[in-house]
Amino acid sequence: MARRKKRRSSRSFTLPLAALAGPIITVTDRWPTTNRSIVDAVVAGDWAGVGYEMREHLLGFDNNGKFRPEWIVRGWGPVVLGGLIHKYIGGKLGINAMLGRAGVPLIRV
Repeated sequence: MARRKKRRSSRSFTLPLAALAGPIITVTDRWPTTNRSIVDAVVAGDWAGVGYEMREHLLGFDNNGKFRPEWIVRGWGPVVLGGLIHKYIGGKLGINAMLGRAGVPLIRV
């Protein structure tokens, strides 16, 4: 019977900065059509505005129902880029492992 592989380190909570930066940029980015972000609409309590901003930022449709592909890229681009950085820079190049071995608490790429 084969032996089980031992874990080298204890699992602890970490924040993947690159993966979190994308969604944060998307919800705080001010758009030229309304000059406000999703967070601005939430803080103002304008729930209809939240739906409108999310439709623009995440689905790419303007107020007239016209699809704008450049809005999709602007809304989802930072999310995808952050995920790719987290996957390839943090994982494949071993930056996250180096941070863990160096004893850096709570932060990972």
